[in-house]
Amino acid sequence: MRTIGSHLQLRTMTSTNDSQGSLVYTGNLCSQIKMLKWFSLTTSVLGLSVQPFLWKSFSTSTSFGSSFLISFTGTTAAMVVLTPVLVNLVTKRYVTQLHFREDDKTFVLHSLSFFNRKKTTEFKAEQVNVPAITGPFTTFTVFGRPFFVDPLSFNDMSAYEHLMGYDKLDAVGRPLENKDVKQSATDSSKS
Repeated sequence: MRTIGSHLQLRTMTSTNDSQGSLVYTGNLCSQIKMLKWFSLTTSVLGLSVQPFLWKSFSTSTSFGSSFLISFTGTTAAMVVLTPVLVNLVTKRYVTQLHFREDDKTFVLHSLSFFNRKKTTEFKAEQVNVPAITGPFTTFTVFGRPFFVDPLSFNDMSAYEHLMGYDKLDAVGRPLENKDVKQSATDSSKS
């Protein structure tokens, strides 16, 4: 219930920053993803810091063989390193915020880096590629980099349509070639 309430609250908020434009999208999983990444990084740092103590205690114990010692510490070290890498592979595509500058039709996208820092990408709708068959957690690509957004979380659906290129399609779903074709498509849709 709290998630639905905060989601609705996020959808009704609109902020404007002159350099970034108006806020048209806020990902509803931002806080959960940030907490997951911090937890993963923190436990990895703690796990790596405990490794020397585990190595010393296991190496002095005579009940464990050296092969067990090597396999245990190797497996633990691999899990400690691989967990944040795998979490980052999934979450780096998630768009936390998307701003749209109406004056120059530029989008400013925010996502999270490996160390949970905000990464900014600026692009125009012409630079967006919407794959015919999307991959996992991929809505569109910009500069060859995949990104994921939830269409239901957009505050401004006209910005979403412009982002995805839906504003450049006729009634049948074909791309508009020029203004004459666009005009005839709008005339035929009115009748």
